[in-house]
This record gives sequence, structure tokens and C-alpha cells, in this order.
Amino acid sequence: MNSIKGVAFITDLDWTLLDVIQDDIGLFRTAESRDRIVTRFSPGSLPKLENLNDRLREEKRSAFFRQVLVVRHGTRDVEMEFHLVCLEPEKVLWSGRRAERDERRYYDGLMRMNNENINELRKLLKEESNTADSIGNNLPFYDDLTKMNNELATIQRTLAKKTHELESSNERKNQVIGMVAHDLRNPLSVILNFAEFLLDEAEDFTEQQVMFIREIQASSRLMLSIVEELVDISAIEAGRVTLNRERLDVGEWIELSANLYRGRAEQKGIQLDIVVPEESVWCHLDSNKIRQIVNNLVSNAIKFSHGGTHVTVVFEKRGEEMILRVQDQGQGIPTHELEKLFIPFGNVSVKSTDGEKSTGLGLAITKKLVQAHGGDIRVKSQPGKGSEFEVKIPCESGASDMERKREEDGSSSSSFSSMDSHVR
Repeated sequence: MNSIKGVAFITDLDWTLLDVIQDDIGLFRTAESRDRIVTRFSPGSLPKLENLNDRLREEKRSAFFRQVLVVRHGTRDVEMEFHLVCLEPEKVLWSGRRAERDERRYYDGLMRMNNENINELRKLLKEESNTADSIGNNLPFYDDLTKMNNELATIQRTLAKKTHELESSNERKNQVIGMVAHDLRNPLSVILNFAEFLLDEAEDFTEQQVMFIREIQASSRLMLSIVEELVDISAIEAGRVTLNRERLDVGEWIELSANLYRGRAEQKGIQLDIVVPEESVWCHLDSNKIRQIVNNLVSNAIKFSHGGTHVTVVFEKRGEEMILRVQDQGQGIPTHELEKLFIPFGNVSVKSTDGEKSTGLGLAITKKLVQAHGGDIRVKSQPGKGSEFEVKIPCESGASDMERKREEDGSSSSSFSSMDSHVR
């Protein structure tokens, strides 16, 4: 552990190097005063540096941050943990050391030296000792090894116990969320249905009464959406996501799913364009999960776009993959916030354009559903110009004998009428 080395230096808020206080790892061996330190970090750490810069400029002298960054060290990248503090409005003190996982690797290596190994080592050392003095000299070494091994074994047992407790606690949490969500879903659905029924009879109510009913409708719809997303995320975290794959005409399904949001787009003055191939593209997918992916991406694009813009949904098959792209001309997302998009409750600074609510779960769920299909999701965004989400999923197009028979009999394996149309 004494081999863990560090670095300490001072920069301004433009990340220009002002002074090197300590450099055990040779990070600034070739650096000169006024060099920008960003060249010492990997490209993947640059968004984090930009985010740190913004926060330091906001908080000034009260700022103190901890951040793990990847530095370029010779021909390899090294993960380091940095602490930053503002010395004065325009100066930042950095102190960094190798990330703690290096120490964990050290401990893991020692843990493999169990009591049996230690005892064998003591035996061999004793056999090689020819005099009482040499044995006496080695005894402290034996004692230290034994003590260290016993301490590590105790740590291992404690960690195993804590891990079990955390797993049990997490499982209980998921069970509670599931039970609460189940008990809330039905009454919320009843409230929403009654509110929509009352709105159908709106001519008998005053303007204020209609406004109250619309508020009940909007609130119950939002609460129902939150409940269903909590059910989804708890199932995902518990590893209970199962795919009911069926042979699906993907282009048709995506078009039907996206069309559910055409009315909402028109209300906001947004043009929704859907581009799918004329010929059918058949893949083995979970139709409900694909519908949920489309719903989340299209509803988000509309939610964060202004009137007079376009939202475009494009589907194509490329090689053995199906590609879904949802593009908007909305506000875009700052680069340093992109990493938050797929984290549960990872809301970004960009706000919806018409007061729409968001739980911060939709994209996290979307990513998990895409990954469950063996696929990947990526985002490109530029503030002021919009965003593009791209989903790639392997397309297995073979049909089973049973599915071919259903198609011949005219009984489709996918029923679009069962789709719910609430906004996630």
C-alpha cells in the first residue's frame, strides 16, 4: 500500500497549469508552466472536466469536489481519484492518487494467502533456519504474516455478511415497491377513467369544474405512469426481465407505436415523421418491450421540443441488425450531462417545453430493455440543435413451425389492440 503514489498541483479555472507541488507518477514530467492539463486526461474524462469547471465557476471558494478521472500515463491509461478545492476565486488545488481499486486488488491478492498458505510458509522458513538466532529473527515475520492473514479473513467474512445484508435489503425494497405499485395501479386507473368519463360530459359543467377535472386527469395519468415505471425499474434491478419473443413485423409495429403520439405532437405544433421500409422486416423480438422503447423515445422527443419543429422516427434493417433512430430539433443536451441520461432519476438541466413531468426513469428503463435484447443505445446531441437516439438490436428473423401456421391461419401473434397509450 505504500506504493500508492500521487500528484498535487494548482491550476486556474481554464485548467491551465500554474504550479506542480508533488508528482510521484511523472504526470507532468514534460509539462511547462501555462500548459493546459486537459491534454493529460483521456477523451472519456473530458466531459467530467467540463462539468467540474462549470460547478467550480458557480460555487467558487466554497467548492470541494471528488472525481475519478482517467489520466494518460506513458502508453497506458490510469484511473485516479482527485480532490479539488478552490484556494481563491481563480485558483484550484488538485490532489490525486491511484484509484482505490488498486488497493482492492492488493487486498484480493493477500486474501488468496489463506491460513493454509501462511502455515506452509512458516513451516518452510523454519526448516531453512539452522540456528536459534535465525529462528528468533524470523518469528516476528511469522507473527506479522499470521496477524495480517487473520485480519484479512475477518474482513472477508464481514464483507460477505454485509453483501448478503445489502442483497436482502435490496430484494425487500423491490418487493415493497412491487406491492405498493400493484395496490396503487388499480385505484389510479379508476380515477383516470372517471375523470375521462366526466370530461365526455363536460357541457354540463362550468369552466372552473372542467379545469379541476382536467387537473385530476393529468395528475392521475402522471401518477399511473410513475407507478408503472417503478414496477419496471424494480423488476429490472431484481433481474426479473423476461423476453417473450415472437416473430414481429418490426416496421409496422414501430409505425403503429409511434403514431400513438401524433395527436400530442399536433397539439404542440410539432410535425411527426415516421420512415419505415415498404417491405416487411421480420425479427424475433418482445413486442411489448419494443413498443415501450418506441414510446419512451418518441414521447421524450416531443416533450423536449418546441412547436414548429420536426420529430423523425426512422427504422431500417442493416445486415443482421435492426436500427431505430429518433431525431428531434429540440433544445439538445449539454455534453457533460449525457452520462446522466440512462441513470435512474438522472434528470438533466433541460426542461420540457410545455410543463410535462418526468420521473427520470424512462431512458434508464429503455436502455435495460434494449440490452435485454442484446442491443445497444447511443445518443448524439448538440445544445440548440436537437438530439438523436439510436437503437441497434440483433435481428433473428427465422420463424418457427407454429408461428408459420398462425400466419397461414391469419391469426397474428401480435395484438396491437392491447397497447396502452400513456406517456412515459
